[in-house]
Amino acid sequence: WENRIKQEYLLGIGGVLINMTLMSQEFGFYFFSDIAKVPAKALGNILFITTLIGAIMDPIVGNWADNTETRFGKYRPFLIFGGIGTAILLVMQFTVVPFGDTGKILYYGLVLVAFYIVFAATVVPWQGMMSVLSDDYNDRNRLLTSRTVIGGLVGSGIGIVLLPGVEALGGGGVGWQRFAMCGMGVGLVCMYFCQRSMKAVDHPGYMAAGEKRPVFTALFGMLKNKPVMCVAMAMLLNQVFISIGAQ
Repeated sequence: WENRIKQEYLLGIGGVLINMTLMSQEFGFYFFSDIAKVPAKALGNILFITTLIGAIMDPIVGNWADNTETRFGKYRPFLIFGGIGTAILLVMQFTVVPFGDTGKILYYGLVLVAFYIVFAATVVPWQGMMSVLSDDYNDRNRLLTSRTVIGGLVGSGIGIVLLPGVEALGGGGVGWQRFAMCGMGVGLVCMYFCQRSMKAVDHPGYMAAGEKRPVFTALFGMLKNKPVMCVAMAMLLNQVFISIGAQ
């Protein structure tokens, strides 16, 4: 029982890194347009494209993770290497580069595309760990509660301390970069302990490999999931309006 409580707690702790990426969603447009000076029209198009990529990557990563088997386990490699990649790319997002408009569009466009791909490869297996930890409905509800509560606390904390923190760390582009580095440093430590606590249930031979399905089968299967499609359409419409507003 004590080990179960520890696993529930540490699964939620892994969400610190995941929810630190809210910086990108909540403050990204402001940073890119007002701090990095990316042309607003191009920025709206970039955000629209990356939203589509993120939606497509989720079922692809889920299919990939289910069919993965390594000496580190099935999902833990995604948490380890995906977490590192996510941290690096988020810091790159909040770094002001000394390029012209075209160079900035290319830089931030490529970084954001890479970020959404790597982030999907981190968050989908992390969410999938709930099914590994327990088959019990009540247990999974506790895991979901732990994950949601910690995520909400992290998200609220970011909203409260980000702008004052940026100013305290030097302000401007330097302050944003330093804040991102500090946040991702904390997030990586939390993700390390999260994946480490999963060793008991995620190691070679513990879980059977998932049913092998072609990538396109996984994508089309998502179309039959009405709740997922409703959420995807809401996110897509949100980015469409952002893109239109930036024109």
